[in-house]
Amino acid sequence: MDYNFDELKYIMEKASACYEKVKEEEEEKKYEPLSSFNFFKIISNQYYKENFHSDILKFLLENFPVFLDSFLELIEVDKNNYKNYSVNREEGRIDILIKSSTHAIIIENKMNWAEDQDAQIYRYYKYVKENLKSKLEPESELIIEKIVYLTPLGDYPSKKSLGYDFDKKDTKKNEYIKDIESKLINVIAYYVKDIDNEKKYLLPCLEKTLKKEVNEDREDREEYRFFLKNYIDILKERGIQIMSTSTAATKFLEDVKNSGDDNVMDKITNTKAILDTLQDARLDFFKKGLSGSKVSYSCCYKTYEYDDKDACHLMISVGSALAETRIFIIYGDYFYHWENQKSEGRKNYETKQNELIEILKEKGIVNDNDFTQHNDNLAIYHNKMFKPIIEDEEALDVALKLHDLLSNFKF
Repeated sequence: MDYNFDELKYIMEKASACYEKVKEEEEEKKYEPLSSFNFFKIISNQYYKENFHSDILKFLLENFPVFLDSFLELIEVDKNNYKNYSVNREEGRIDILIKSSTHAIIIENKMNWAEDQDAQIYRYYKYVKENLKSKLEPESELIIEKIVYLTPLGDYPSKKSLGYDFDKKDTKKNEYIKDIESKLINVIAYYVKDIDNEKKYLLPCLEKTLKKEVNEDREDREEYRFFLKNYIDILKERGIQIMSTSTAATKFLEDVKNSGDDNVMDKITNTKAILDTLQDARLDFFKKGLSGSKVSYSCCYKTYEYDDKDACHLMISVGSALAETRIFIIYGDYFYHWENQKSEGRKNYETKQNELIEILKEKGIVNDNDFTQHNDNLAIYHNKMFKPIIEDEEALDVALKLHDLLSNFKF
């Protein structure tokens, strides 16, 4: 593939222009937030992630009877089957499992376009079918009423997720897949303008719940109303961002069609090929800069001995091709599961991490202004997020200075 920067630049400028135009149009139609203050944005930057929304949905289903009833009505399930119910997270690795003494609903959350795993939906169905029994009829399995596939814009699970990659002679699996398809239902998670009434949307369930809370106007429920308003705003804001991108893509395609350039799709394909490998190229840049560093998925890192047992990891996280770069120092084996707050031995790691931070501060390697200890995991991280590509050299320069200090210092 011949690389032509002018062509790449032209295509990206056209796409950017379409996106900016759509943003201007959307700004004119922007909704008014229900609350001027949104605590989700203050306490976390995780509201693009599935786990965040799964935890919220569990809370909603457990604490708002109107939301539960609205949700069950939305997916066409008899609420009388769930008079006594529980909502479980990660049981059998299922995102959300609603179950009563006789019935069950599986919810697979794909609000961040997470990729389908092999036989994912099939495995969840099989787990409930073969492992969970009816409390009223101990010899019978729970009746799986619906499998909810929660997505941003209405996508359905892939054949891979449903378990189609298998021996067709497996009669039992054939029966399971047929039953899965009959019970599968898609629910759109985010706000979408000009709603298609034939599709199913989560947002009206929340709005109905808020209306009920407002009408009751009980002082002891004030925090619950505030919570609902904030979450509705998050879904609306995210939905507008998604639709803006989708509309911009449509406008860009219209421009491409009208460009009169017979080779424009070849140029776009070449541009995509470059962008698809950009993350690997950036990781390679950091790996060469920190000679001897290791690369793992979206980061490169070096290891330094500490306490003659474990290691201190200096990690440069790139995230994705166009995402900011961040520098972390993570203590020991916790590197491999550092975002898991419930990991076994966490307290032990916390003690060692705190020791390490104090040593680094005493030696002037880090200070309170440059690095912060993360509250949710065992990492200290550079306060600056380095702009993608443009500031990669600066990020590497900071990492090299830390490397020189760490490698020359005996802990």
